[in-house]
Amino acid sequence: MLNRPQNSNAQNGSEQNWWSSRGGKVYGPYDYQTVLFCRQDGRIVDDDYVKQGDGPWLRAGDVLPAGAGMQPAPVDPATPTTTPTAATAPAQLAKRSSNTLLIALVVGGGLVMLLAALAIFAAILLPVFARAKGKNQQTQCMNNLKQLEMAVLMYAAEHKEVLPPADSWEEAIAEYIGDAEILTCPVTGERYVFNEALGGMDMKHIEDPAATPMLWEPAVDADGLVGPHMGQFTVGYVDGHVRTVDTLPGAD
Repeated sequence: MLNRPQNSNAQNGSEQNWWSSRGGKVYGPYDYQTVLFCRQDGRIVDDDYVKQGDGPWLRAGDVLPAGAGMQPAPVDPATPTTTPTAATAPAQLAKRSSNTLLIALVVGGGLVMLLAALAIFAAILLPVFARAKGKNQQTQCMNNLKQLEMAVLMYAAEHKEVLPPADSWEEAIAEYIGDAEILTCPVTGERYVFNEALGGMDMKHIEDPAATPMLWEPAVDADGLVGPHMGQFTVGYVDGHVRTVDTLPGAD
């Protein structure tokens, strides 16, 4: 068995330059007392190596005294554990950087795909929402015209079946409607149009009330060809029914 130098003093810790090497990595410097302490708490084991100064590396189990917390070797000496050194650190750092870049690319690609999917869904759903909104406004228009028709017919019933004047029909039926907002199309914000040909007419002279338009909504183009509800017009007829048509009715 190899012994530590004769001039060392293990009791007062004067012996210097004791180092420990596990798996090729150097730990230290330690004095002799520190080497003993590291051996006791398991940081240095029998199969580690120590040396003094520039001397050769010696197996810890051969140099240090027996006992004092000797621990078994953590790995099989035939397959020593390798730890990063100055030579291998750059390669490991490059590997970590590569992994980080790969993760960033995967996450970024996932975000791009998610945004693309959201854009596709938006392109599909926005027209659906627009149609639903247009349908709701059209229904509101039909309800408005239905109430206005009933008000006109109530006026005629109290005025010997004579319809209100075309130029003042709104004032004439004001007492028969509860909310003045029904006089306005929810899409255009314009007042509904009363058929001028029916102003002051006796209803007995209307040959086909179901085919004769009484009220309708204004167009959204200068030529009067495009209706406010997806190109259609909502029209109320003398007999009290309401329906949608593709072309704006003329005055009968």
